[in-house]
Amino acid sequence: MKQLTIAQTYTLCAIDQKGKKVAYPNTTHSGCVVMAAFLELFLAGNISLNQKKQVVLLKTPPAQPVYLRLVWNALSGGKPQTLKQWMQYYLNDFSVKMIRRIVNAVIHSLIAEGCVLCGKKPGIFREHVTYRVDQDAMEDIRYQIRNALFEEDPIASDHKALCVLLSDSGLLQKYISRDELAWLKPRLDEIADSDIGSKASIVHEVLNELDTFLTATSLNLNNFFVY
Repeated sequence: MKQLTIAQTYTLCAIDQKGKKVAYPNTTHSGCVVMAAFLELFLAGNISLNQKKQVVLLKTPPAQPVYLRLVWNALSGGKPQTLKQWMQYYLNDFSVKMIRRIVNAVIHSLIAEGCVLCGKKPGIFREHVTYRVDQDAMEDIRYQIRNALFEEDPIASDHKALCVLLSDSGLLQKYISRDELAWLKPRLDEIADSDIGSKASIVHEVLNELDTFLTATSLNLNNFFVY
């Protein structure tokens, strides 16, 4: 069983929808991948929040994985902001260069781990890059998610973060039935109210605000792809 990060695990879940080759995740999934990178930095003690709830730097992360250094470099080169403001910065950047680099780095790390197979298929104007998740890796993830929610006590912080991201983006129901979700609701609420869970939920709040804005301007968030 491979030891994958929060960002890697979430990305596998997003790519593996319906078990088919799919293109890059959309804005919702991309935002959750970036949030996952932030949460990994929090859990590793690389960043923290000051009294003003602004993200502050503590110690430089290692060179690998690359996506963490990309987030770190943005933090170190910008003015102090809250976690919500950083999410707004990434998700409201319609040039999408920063968020694209982060998600690409996560996917490339999964390819290197052998968890994702990269392919191409012909298009009208150019070839499209597609990704297929290794099914053994997905079975491991399915087991880890269910074990965390049904067996793990106390549940690990990285598993809390992952469950909140999956729940808020609608991916958790791929691994947990509707009846099980109803039974798990008190546990899921407790996870969402935890320190790491409340941080993870911020991306969903920002996405909802962005969705409202795009709807008001006759755009559809679900059709806005960052790649």
